[in-house]
Amino acid sequence: MYGRFTQLMSWEEAYGLYRDFFDGPQQKLNLEPRYNLAPTNNAAILYANAGRRQVVKARWGLMPPWVKDLSIG
Repeated sequence: MYGRFTQLMSWEEAYGLYRDFFDGPQQKLNLEPRYNLAPTNNAAILYANAGRRQVVKARWGLMPPWVKDLSIG
């Protein structure tokens, strides 16, 4: 089981802290402090795709291993 978490930083604070990890300029995201992020909410994540690191908003949660169609979540 997993629970809730908080997202306390603004975009400027997060970018200032993690800018050395990014591969080039990042699109500014509208990040505001959120104190009760639950499964299925969108959250900002650090994401690596094909070797390129970026920040994206993604739906947070877990899918059981038996699910074949991930679009149902």
